[in-house]
Amino acid sequence: MEIIYPANIRFPMERANSIQVVNTCHALARLGVKTHLLVRRMDGRSDAACLAYYGLEPHPNLILHRLPVLNLHGCEWMWNRSFQFLAVWYILLLGMRRAVAAIFLRETGLARLLIKLRPLLRAEILFEMHTLEHLVKRSYQELMSDAGPLHNREEEAIRAKERFICRNADGIVCISESLRRMVEQELGAPRRCAVIHDAARGTADANVGGDRSGVVYVGQLYPWKGVDVLIRAMKDVDGKLTVVGGLPYEGDRIRLERLAGELGVGGKVTFAGFVPPSEVAGYLTRARVAVLPLPDNVMSRHFTSPLKLFEYMSHGAPIVASDLPTIREVLADGQNAILVRPEAPDALAEGINRLLRNGPLAERLARAAQREAAKYTWEARARKIVEFLSWT
Repeated sequence: MEIIYPANIRFPMERANSIQVVNTCHALARLGVKTHLLVRRMDGRSDAACLAYYGLEPHPNLILHRLPVLNLHGCEWMWNRSFQFLAVWYILLLGMRRAVAAIFLRETGLARLLIKLRPLLRAEILFEMHTLEHLVKRSYQELMSDAGPLHNREEEAIRAKERFICRNADGIVCISESLRRMVEQELGAPRRCAVIHDAARGTADANVGGDRSGVVYVGQLYPWKGVDVLIRAMKDVDGKLTVVGGLPYEGDRIRLERLAGELGVGGKVTFAGFVPPSEVAGYLTRARVAVLPLPDNVMSRHFTSPLKLFEYMSHGAPIVASDLPTIREVLADGQNAILVRPEAPDALAEGINRLLRNGPLAERLARAAQREAAKYTWEARARKIVEFLSWT
């Protein structure tokens, strides 16, 4: 089987969407699927050096096409349009030369364009849906600290684009069951649909229990991630917190450092900053508690399948997480994690302290979560995608 995955991302890139795309494609390649990954060419680094950023090695079935997009500083419109033009050109060329079974992608603009060009393509078009963009735009200023005015983003036009993709793509992959239900409610039932959660690299040999200490959070620091709730909870937590993540060119870290200082917990919170994906494991294998403090909003209630959740599980870190529908698809309170009321610092602190004070409970939950993590490896995800490709 041979597929094309066009991904309008910097390569390499520090954000979760890049980590998800590259690991998915690498897992498909290891499974025997010849995978053409189309990304932006950003600099002169070798393919091997770019893959090493993600902790991956080159694979003969993973063919990287680094497209020479117009990387004009601050001109996102030009990036996007040039990538779409080049991606279509490469897809047409590859389709003429090779027996490509499917085009698998997650960008709505390119998906709509490829569906309209379907008469020129011999491949199936599969769209991986991570959100409903029209609902996210409605709540954008609540979700992102640096969000400016929306300037009337024409929510219904965005919804029409999503409805067109939903009705005309050969298959839709949703990253959560909650998202699948929202898709049917908002856009109508797709022709074909599968729920395939995100994943993490399998680490069944990671140490559970043993010499672990402290609390850790890994990920971005946007308001909808709930790190501010975690910092407020630290007033009542019997331990120290390490926050791993945040980008130096965004203001969220400054905002959260200021909050920690105002609350008098600055001495209990260390901001490690951004680290490459290949270095995250070192923090998780040392953590006594790993926290997923999502607030109750449209993103976390319906659209998230957090990479950090599966990383926590696979590395044997005892988990405290917000009790939300998307999280309950993977975690169960008292069975493989402690689930607490969202947006409640007191409840979050109580859950963290339970695991800090009760070693046997923490170890039992961590072992159960690590066993469950075997369902959520990149290899397992790739197998489900191949099954879906065969089904369509």
